[in-house]
Amino acid sequence: MAVREPQTPSRRYKLTVEDFYRLNLPPDKRYELIEGVVYEMPAIGPLHATLVRKFQDALYENFRGKALVSTQNPLRLGQHSMPQPDLALIRAADYRHEHPQAQDVYLVLEVAVTTLEDDRKKLAVYAKAGIPEVWIVNPEAYRVEVYRQPKGSRYLSRLDHDPAEPVAPLAFPDTPLALSW
Repeated sequence: MAVREPQTPSRRYKLTVEDFYRLNLPPDKRYELIEGVVYEMPAIGPLHATLVRKFQDALYENFRGKALVSTQNPLRLGQHSMPQPDLALIRAADYRHEHPQAQDVYLVLEVAVTTLEDDRKKLAVYAKAGIPEVWIVNPEAYRVEVYRQPKGSRYLSRLDHDPAEPVAPLAFPDTPLALSW
């Protein structure tokens, strides 16, 4: 007579930000928590690093005294997501005790040299959190994708800009930026 083991379904655990902090992941790699799932971030290549530095300088220059520029640092977006966008324009505040949250963010800017599809998938997380505006720099197509009007898990508005055309963040309509490279 064959012994049958009981059928038990596999379980998928959705990690919280607190779980993520306790994971003790290797320090030589970078990770994001997106909707309860941990993703290892790809290595930063030379073009990506160059564009992030260039756009960081432009944001610092144009928004000094108006907002803080956060470079490749976590945003806490609810209980299950902590992305690390390439750049974020955030409310000036003291973040020593907690990472910026959705209500602190004016603009997220992702540089998609090799991560275009991943960055587009993160749009749902940003929209659900209510981030008012996300820009995805797409070097391959020489475009800046501007997403606005979050509703549910998507953005109602997408504008494609030539990087040489100035575009102003919604929060600072008097401060247009050209992100050419």
